[in-house]
Amino acid sequence: MHKRKASINLENCVIFLVITVVISFFVVYMMNKYQEKLFNIAYQTASQKISNAIDTYMAISSDTQSPMYSPVEIEDYSQKSGKFLDEYIGVSANCGNSNGKCFAKHYKSVANLPYKPIYEGACAILNNGEAICLKPQIGDNNITGVIDVNGAKGPNILGKDLRLIEIEAKSQPKHIYVQTTEVKTTKI
Repeated sequence: MHKRKASINLENCVIFLVITVVISFFVVYMMNKYQEKLFNIAYQTASQKISNAIDTYMAISSDTQSPMYSPVEIEDYSQKSGKFLDEYIGVSANCGNSNGKCFAKHYKSVANLPYKPIYEGACAILNNGEAICLKPQIGDNNITGVIDVNGAKGPNILGKDLRLIEIEAKSQPKHIYVQTTEVKTTKI
């Protein structure tokens, strides 16, 4: 009788442990999916915000020299994409032309291999905590950069919180033609 009771208790414990392990794996899986969804939304929001700011600037400005455009390669991005990030996106900390303290020190690829991002452009921490390096449009090339949607916080994995960003090049006017019209006034 005691052997049978012990056997039943052992079977119940094993069943309980198996169910607990299965539920644990399911919860971890769902949490990873949820985190991935949040990273996707944050990335899409950041990309759209930058793209919209560029479009807005181009629509309201009579200045053909947008801070997000340069006809030639430049060495210091602070007067171009750095100025744009400061004035139109909102920056809490500038890191200049390098990642500085804006990004994590180490990143990995999805395959868990070390990954070193290419930090090219003006680098900053945005007001919402995202870390970004943004290179302006050079000639007909697209605007490019790298963004970490949660700053230096983990998981620091390319394709999760660290994403490459590319915004389609905007056409720049080659020449500006100003037409003047004579206006005649008459006294009433």
